[in-house]
Amino acid sequence: MMQEEKGDLPEQQQTQPWWFKWAQKTACVISGIICAVTGIVVCITFHPLCIVAGVFQVMIGALMVILEAPCCCVYLDFIDKITKFSENRPHWQKAVIYCVLPILPIALCHGVTNILGCIPVILCGLSFAYLSLGQKASREEMLQTARGEQSLVNNAAPMAQKDAEPKQKAGIV
Repeated sequence: MMQEEKGDLPEQQQTQPWWFKWAQKTACVISGIICAVTGIVVCITFHPLCIVAGVFQVMIGALMVILEAPCCCVYLDFIDKITKFSENRPHWQKAVIYCVLPILPIALCHGVTNILGCIPVILCGLSFAYLSLGQKASREEMLQTARGEQSLVNNAAPMAQKDAEPKQKAGIV
């Protein structure tokens, strides 16, 4: 696999621990393999829509393996370009891809095998969506916000003081 410089990656990916990045890639590759295998099983039917859904499911599984583990496909020349493109994408873009693509096979064929093959892909998409939210605030910042010590606007006055001044000027008590 190729080595990236920290400056090339989006800010969210720079703060990820190395072990989490590899755990997520492993989970996505396993999900892609499950999706492809169940896609082959779905193709063994007499219903034409289920055959199309199975083929589409195999393509989704292959796409996941290519995007997350290009070392599995080193014999293909164009994989290096796809890897560079994929590694520099923000998490929300991968989340959209992994959550939207499995909807079509599920819509085409409502079999249990088809649904069970697409669920791991959707879960990987949800994990990328969760990562796109970013890190939560530090404990001190959350405590300050909960106590009301921190305001979004630093020079804001309480509403009671703002309302009282115009009424007194207008002669309304």
